[in-house]
Order: sequence, then C-alpha cells, then structure tokens
Amino acid sequence: MSLSSVAASASVTATSPISFNRKWILKRRPVGVFDPNLDAELVVIDKPQNKDEHAATNPTNEQLEIEDHQVVVEPQLLSVDAFLRTMYDEHAYHGSLPLGATLPAMGYGRVVQAGPKSGHSVGTIVAGMLQAADKAVVDGKGLMRSFRFPFLDRSACLGLLGLTTGLTAYTGVFYVPSKAPRKGETVVVTGAAGAVGSIAVQLCKSTGARVVGVAGGPRKGEYLMGLGCDAVIDYKDKANPLESQIAETCPSGIDFVYDNVGG
Repeated sequence: MSLSSVAASASVTATSPISFNRKWILKRRPVGVFDPNLDAELVVIDKPQNKDEHAATNPTNEQLEIEDHQVVVEPQLLSVDAFLRTMYDEHAYHGSLPLGATLPAMGYGRVVQAGPKSGHSVGTIVAGMLQAADKAVVDGKGLMRSFRFPFLDRSACLGLLGLTTGLTAYTGVFYVPSKAPRKGETVVVTGAAGAVGSIAVQLCKSTGARVVGVAGGPRKGEYLMGLGCDAVIDYKDKANPLESQIAETCPSGIDFVYDNVGG
C-alpha cells in the first residue's frame, strides 16, 4: 500500500462520524519547520459526566462504523519519523494529508474491531501505518501481523530494525546498489547522523570500507566519529568549503555513496 493511499485513507477520521477520545489532527500547513503549537491540534472528545450517561453513549462492546476492509486498532507504540513532515505540505512527496485529518504514524497495536474483508482478527497485534489517536481506523491491507525479534523488545521494529530506519539502511547498502561496499573502498554517507544514516554508517563500516559521514555541526561530527567514521564532512562549516572537505577526506576518490537526503 502506497503512502499516498494511506494519506487518503487517513482522511476518514476527519470526515466520518466516528468519535475518538483523543486524536492529533493537522490544523494548518507547516511553514518551514513543523510547529506543533500552530500546525497540530489535540482534539479531545468530552467524556460523559455520570456513569448512566457513559453506559448509554459508550457501551463496553461499542462498535465503530467501519468498512469491510478496515480495522480499528488501539495503538500501543508510535514512532515519529522524519518522512511524516513531507506529508503535511499541499503537494507532498509521500502523498498530501488533508487538513483536519488525524496525523499518521508508524506503530503497532491491538486490533479491537475488524471488518470481514480486512484480513485480520480481533485481539491480534498488528504493525504498520496507524494514527496518533486512541483508536485508529485503517485499511487492513496496510497492516501486517507484528512479530518480536529474538532477545529484543517489540519496540525494536520501530527503531533499530524499523522499516523507516534500520531496514531502509540495510536495503540501501546491500540490496539496492549493483554491488555493496568492499574492504578498502571509500564510502560517503549523507545525512549520516540521522536515524537511517547512523545505521548505514555502521553497516558500511562492517564491510571493511573507509566511511566518511556528512552531517551539520561539530556535535554531530563527534557522534559520527564515535560510531566509527574514519572522517566527517561538516556541510555547515563556512570556514571550510564543502569542495575542500571532500578533497581532504576523500583523497583517492569516492567508491560508494549512500545518498540519504531526499523527500
């Protein structure tokens, strides 16, 4: 399922009569850096004032109005990934999120309601693109059964071994290119201090290659050297032009580039 189709399905929460206790919605299109105080809004559905009212409006086995292919998931953990910012613009790279729609987020949670054609059953733990809400209504085709890696917490599927982090780095280093980095070669990783880049750096280093990380600022540079980078290029260093830094850190040329800047 593409991210654009996920964004389109996410608009269901903004237009349908389904009610949630709490949900974060896109209030306005961000201008530059995302500002949670201006660009997002926490919508809270008022709870009934007494038990009788609660019983009448929120029965224990309340069923939400969903389509046959949809499921209702109670998220247990959500990740905040950088690519989400690209969905908030009107003409977004990953598919534009409508104003007023619930903010999407990768995560996992328990299925509490399932349509007959959703491919899932109540009680199972699923993972995929959910929503920043107490209950997320999503297309069952966009979810998979969550699994736990041996000796690791389930949260690892959103971090080190996550689709948008570790698995992206691994695929970019070993599967996308015609050949992976080799011992003695020079590898340059852009966006090296980020969630994907920091893992890509370590994977490239494991091949025996010489790794040069590109990041902005001395603090990130120190972090990359701690990860094992042989050299660092600081693209924000105004005193040392980028061309000069490339020539200095890669005197024999560059054999492999992990281009981690996009969107």
